[in-house]
Amino acid sequence: MGEAPGDLQPSGVLPLIDAGACAHAILSDASCSSCVDACPSGAWVLDDQGLGLNESRCAGCGICASACPAEAIAFNTGEALISPADPRTAFAGCRHTVPGDGPGQLSCMGVLGVDELMRLYARGVRTIAVPEPSPAGCHCTTPARFDEALGRLNDELVSRDAPGLKVTALAADVWAERARATDAGHDQVDRSRRALFSTLLAGAARDAGEALRGVEIALGGNGNESLFAHVPHLDQLRCTGCDACISICDSQSLTLIKDEAGNECYRVDPGRCTGCGLCVDICAVAAIEVEHLGAGARCLIELSSAQCRSCGAPYHRSAAGKGGDRLCPVCAGKGHHVTRFQVLE
Repeated sequence: MGEAPGDLQPSGVLPLIDAGACAHAILSDASCSSCVDACPSGAWVLDDQGLGLNESRCAGCGICASACPAEAIAFNTGEALISPADPRTAFAGCRHTVPGDGPGQLSCMGVLGVDELMRLYARGVRTIAVPEPSPAGCHCTTPARFDEALGRLNDELVSRDAPGLKVTALAADVWAERARATDAGHDQVDRSRRALFSTLLAGAARDAGEALRGVEIALGGNGNESLFAHVPHLDQLRCTGCDACISICDSQSLTLIKDEAGNECYRVDPGRCTGCGLCVDICAVAAIEVEHLGAGARCLIELSSAQCRSCGAPYHRSAAGKGGDRLCPVCAGKGHHVTRFQVLE
């Protein structure tokens, strides 16, 4: 493959990859292609040989790092700057629009996808101040990803009578001056290093046993409705209770717990879902789907316990499912219980 096309020139700055955290390292036939789909220069390649990075095509935009649901890619994307004087306003601009390495500068406006915009909204931000041109001055990508993410989020917010997230454009020099003034109220820490270290520390936290976190916006109103970046839905009629999704869910969005009465239940927590899709990939009966950007609620799915009539092992399954065969998921799937006859002539 050749170099990055058009204006997308190789930057010489490459993302750091935690191969062990990638969905394709956890499940060989994982369907996740977030980095491939998000990359504007086609640097990420997913084929029969696995997932790889063509370094000669990497433009150093960092979009792949923000797109990866497993946080398996680390890159100094920079960070939006929230004003301490006005927490409802955040400054964000492409480094190629405002030269230098000042506060609020991002490697590319494209790093602000739906999840990142939701995180800003959840922290109280309602306006993003960007430098003109907005944000087309970024040389790494078109404004499509940022504009699409903003449009999708605002559509969901407005449909639920919640205020949307606005963008205001300022002249580049005015934006830089206001961002520097805002930054004066923050600890004087090198932001480029802090952003990189915070990404790397996220991986270290997972190694220490801390789960990944999804994104949630509490909308209030009737029923305390929340908007989630990713919402897993489990079909209770199809579910066999095999626990495969529980075992593979690194974010603990799907867990096996006991309720107050001591009965086993599946706990579904959309607030922890990162949208990696591994639960969907591993479910043998297609009982799970993940909705991206939607309303949802935490819930418990009741399980019923039984003993397999074939192997004698205890098992559980969704109480709403069909359990008349009294077979554990292993025996039901392998047909160990079937009596086979040989016809002799």
